[in-house]
Amino acid sequence: MGASLVAMVGNLGAPRGADSRRPAVLGNLAMKAQGLKTELLGLVDEDTKAFDAVLAAARLPKVTEVEIRTRSAALDVAYKEASRVPLAAAGVCLEVLRLCRQVVELGRKSSATDGAVGALVARAGLEGAILNVQVNLPSISDEAFTKACLAEASKIATEASKIGDEIKDLIAAILIV
Repeated sequence: MGASLVAMVGNLGAPRGADSRRPAVLGNLAMKAQGLKTELLGLVDEDTKAFDAVLAAARLPKVTEVEIRTRSAALDVAYKEASRVPLAAAGVCLEVLRLCRQVVELGRKSSATDGAVGALVARAGLEGAILNVQVNLPSISDEAFTKACLAEASKIATEASKIGDEIKDLIAAILIV
């Protein structure tokens, strides 16, 4: 939804009196947002498959030592994918947030709040995706993978917070009468 709002604001065009390049810039932002929306929809399908793999691995037999090792390895692989996919989604949501900031800055003042709402929605998706990463990591035996995921999630969350604050400041300046 956040990407859709970016596309909407971008497609509304530039404010009157804006430089002649701004409509093209906004149109480009709208096209990028549509691409990110498509990417996020694909990640929803990937996430479903990743969770299905976790369930399938959890259902493997665990009677013999070989079965226990096989099941454990399958769970490890499945949980890695179940962490990788939402981490990728968080990264895409961050890209949407970056676009939101741009449309709030460059778009019409009358649609700036639509860009800000897009940012709120993208931020919720980002934070939800990071929670899904965090819930899966304790089930993974590969400490290097876990540490890398946590570091990337932290980096994404930090930038998202900064962009969110910037958007709040931009909106505050626009809404002051």
